[in-house]
Amino acid sequence: MSAELTNFEVLVVDDSPVYRKLVEQVLSAEPYVLRFARNGAEAMRLFLEHSPCIVITDWMMPDFSGLELCQRIRAENSRLYTYIILMTSNTEKENLVKALGAGADDYLTKPFDPGEMLARIGVGRRIIELNRELDAKSRKLEEAARTDPLTGLPNRRAIEEWATKQLRGAARHGFRLWVVLGDIDNFKTINDTFGHDAGDIVLKRYSEEQHARLGHLRAPGRRRVPLGADARGGRQHRINREPVPGAVCGTVVRVCGAERERHSELWRHRLPWE
Repeated sequence: MSAELTNFEVLVVDDSPVYRKLVEQVLSAEPYVLRFARNGAEAMRLFLEHSPCIVITDWMMPDFSGLELCQRIRAENSRLYTYIILMTSNTEKENLVKALGAGADDYLTKPFDPGEMLARIGVGRRIIELNRELDAKSRKLEEAARTDPLTGLPNRRAIEEWATKQLRGAARHGFRLWVVLGDIDNFKTINDTFGHDAGDIVLKRYSEEQHARLGHLRAPGRRRVPLGADARGGRQHRINREPVPGAVCGTVVRVCGAERERHSELWRHRLPWE
């Protein structure tokens, strides 16, 4: 069993101390982190705190049923997927259909067989692993869709999405905005004289230095702002809210002026690919 499985948390929900102990005995030899709840309210609290991978819940509980617990867990759709196994002594098909309709993935009949419990949890574990892999790949694709492949900085799509949110916030709260546009002088001449590969090197070097020196900047009282790139035109720009117009604007002008002079002097006698 892989090391990743040691991070699998299993939440067991049952008002019966006997069944909680039985489940603990079955799973104690497995590499799972076990948590126990005696009712639905306690189960929801633990679920929100720890986001377990698998929930094994009884159908009948003192406060609300396992069906309602399934529905509440599924309502938390901002979280990663949780595999739910419902335990019940009622095996009528109508009730099993209700359980699956409420969000349960599988069920166990009480009294349960230890081997069957391990097998069904194993199925849930494989589904959770697959879900985590798909989620990780989806996040990577989403990040790639918002990243300029040459410079590694947020691309036009990412900047427009972020700027739209900031503009709405500025309009709602009455903040001002400042925008800095950086344009590399004679960039077309570099491409025409030395080729586009040389132009790419210039863009990458410029982006790396700008990110290293300015990527940490914050407006007073505000979060870090994105530094974005449009590699096709050799341009970069920064957008931020400005709650203190005079002080922040003066700082922006001084920083931009200093950066312009620094880059001009840096590349005056030596090209970045030399």
